[in-house]
Amino acid sequence: MHLIREFTPVAYDFALSSWGWLGITDQVARFASCFGDIFLESPTGWWFLDTVEGTLERRWQTMDEMFRELESAEGRAEYLLEETLHQAEARGMSLADDEVFAFLPPPAVTGSMAVENLAPLRFAIAASLSGRIHQELRVAATPALPAASAPGQHAARPGAHAAPEPYTPRPYTPQAWSAPTPRAPAPRNPAPAYQAPPSHLVPGHSETQPRNPAPAVPEPLPAWAPPSHVPPETTLTGSYPAARPASRARHFA
Repeated sequence: MHLIREFTPVAYDFALSSWGWLGITDQVARFASCFGDIFLESPTGWWFLDTVEGTLERRWQTMDEMFRELESAEGRAEYLLEETLHQAEARGMSLADDEVFAFLPPPAVTGSMAVENLAPLRFAIAASLSGRIHQELRVAATPALPAASAPGQHAARPGAHAAPEPYTPRPYTPQAWSAPTPRAPAPRNPAPAYQAPPSHLVPGHSETQPRNPAPAVPEPLPAWAPPSHVPPETTLTGSYPAARPASRARHFA
């Protein structure tokens, strides 16, 4: 049985579909081992995807360097598991063209690579299943978030790499609406209220004298008043002026 196996591009795509969390970007799968480990090529060198350990590492700069190590005894034992393959053949186990040997249950769960756990399985399914198992184990090993602090205590400030808290939308609460009370519109140019003009602006008006005073009535003279109190141009019976005596004509000789 050959130590290296080749598969179709569709089988490689399905096998690598569950390993995206390892950062597979521009690597292209070229061949695999009899246990589902994949050798990938990229512009920077050759990579080794260990489906048993769940790791992806760049091991060689060129293809010649890679094959020199795989042809050595140490390389065949480390990357191709030559001794385990011979034990499986000794038990009469064989593989179809699209199959590899898979550990069921996987060593990531049991921690054992015993030959008794080997079983033939399609390469695409075996590699994809191993990728999902390693991803779930990695998520389960992630430490849980710290418990919420008690009231009055301040929680530690998260680091720059911390994931943001999930957004929780607030529940919608409808509110009652009422139409506003209509009001009469205010006049555009309201007429000013009448105000009386100040008293100091009214002609002939003073604060001590009324605006239209009554005519003054002369007080009557007392009976004992002497005639000297009577004005010379009036009489006791009226206010008409008295007739002046006619002047004496002057005669000239």
